[in-house]
Amino acid sequence: MSATMSAFYSHLIDSNRHNSKLLFDTVSKLTQINQVVSCPQLTAQDFLLFFNDKVMDIRLQIPQSLQSDSLCAAAPSFSNGQGLSVFELPTLSELSKIVSSSRSTTCPLDPLPSWVIKELWSTLGPYVLSILNYSLSSGVFPACFKSAVVKPLLKKPGLDAEAPSNYRPVSNLAFLSKVFEKVVSKQLVHYLTENNLFEPLQSAFRANHSTETALTKVVNDLLLNADSDCASVLLLLDLSAVFDTVDHCILIERLEYHFGISGKVLSWLKSYLSERSQCVLFNNVLSEPCMVKHGVPQGSVLGPLLFSLYLAPLGKLLHSLEIDFHCYADDLQLYMPLTCENRPNLSKIEACLSAVRDWLSENFLFLNSAKTEMMIIGPQKLHNLFNNVSLSLDDCVV
Repeated sequence: MSATMSAFYSHLIDSNRHNSKLLFDTVSKLTQINQVVSCPQLTAQDFLLFFNDKVMDIRLQIPQSLQSDSLCAAAPSFSNGQGLSVFELPTLSELSKIVSSSRSTTCPLDPLPSWVIKELWSTLGPYVLSILNYSLSSGVFPACFKSAVVKPLLKKPGLDAEAPSNYRPVSNLAFLSKVFEKVVSKQLVHYLTENNLFEPLQSAFRANHSTETALTKVVNDLLLNADSDCASVLLLLDLSAVFDTVDHCILIERLEYHFGISGKVLSWLKSYLSERSQCVLFNNVLSEPCMVKHGVPQGSVLGPLLFSLYLAPLGKLLHSLEIDFHCYADDLQLYMPLTCENRPNLSKIEACLSAVRDWLSENFLFLNSAKTEMMIIGPQKLHNLFNNVSLSLDDCVV
């Protein structure tokens, strides 16, 4: 049996050597430890309260003096083309392609399993298209798709299963909800790409900007510094639950004033974000539903894209501070060259860290100083010169 499995996976890997997604999924499947989590002391309601309280606690940690009441006055007017105000209504053929290429995942809230929807698509397709096109033309996202079922997932095998903080909330949304989102996402990405509105150094959620390209860019910059006989200081910023603390008012203003989104498109996105709810499923028991007042839906198609647009002005700030950086979703890395002359003086990067922290706070995003880390990378001959380099942030030594 083991020889057969070995031959199977060897062939699979060899024949898909250029398919990085399949390779990563295969490695993840082979290395995953199946662990049965048993914690009779915790209930679905306990997790619901914990996840909600965590978001509120993070927002309360942000100093009120730094929170923005409104960004309208300070937001730049959009002046790049005519903007995006109406959706193009998809045809049945276009919608069918999206449905057939979608993964057959099913949410407990689905009235029909996704595979049944696919099997009956020739009958259901015209009706779904009619609902979708009415939604897009009216600027209203269907209320029945605004609910999510959250499943707590233990972050790592071996962690204390009785501690809610050791779990990651994984949202599960209705199948057709994600189909609708894919239609909208496709049009948003096309508009943003055509108008060159994406932050060039944000590598997530768009074609040809993967973890591989992000890694290649950062490593290449660090190697160029090393070739110039310079070390580099690399800061790995830890942002706490940022997808869950996004402020809806700021996001809507940003979409309108920074990205030129208006009309029915903006109305649809407002409707998509508003009046959402979630419940927790744990040990086959559902908690009570509760309203979601902040954040973008995790596990959704649009959530990650909207978050990258929410974070876009941070890129402009970092460009103005003349420091190298790269983002992958909420993963933010800052780096700059270090020479023997500027080793004792790290005031520039400390000032940059302070500016980043303030901007994040203004946008209800929390920089966890205690978990932010620093690495010094460079030629072997320079290692001894930087043994005692340290930075301070919020009275914490990085």
